[in-house]
Amino acid sequence: MTTKIHALVEGLGHLARWELTAGQRADITQAAGLLDGIRAQSVAADKAYDADALIGLIAQTGAEAVIAPRETACCNVLTMSTCTSIATSSSAGSVA
Repeated sequence: MTTKIHALVEGLGHLARWELTAGQRADITQAAGLLDGIRAQSVAADKAYDADALIGLIAQTGAEAVIAPRETACCNVLTMSTCTSIATSSSAGSVA
């Protein structure tokens, strides 16, 4: 069994929030909860977070979404002034 840590970090990389899920869980499933109530100028994330719904949610807060497009998505150029980032990390574990 594997686990995945979904983390929200502020601009200097300090941990702001985190969630632990099963390793097979998609990264984007935790994004809205991690961002809830967070105020930022911009939100940076990798291409796993490139979804119209999440980008719209970020825009509703007044922040700029700085997310690399998936290969299947149309390319948009975004400027980066990162205050908040979403990161994930997978680790192997065992259940006792």
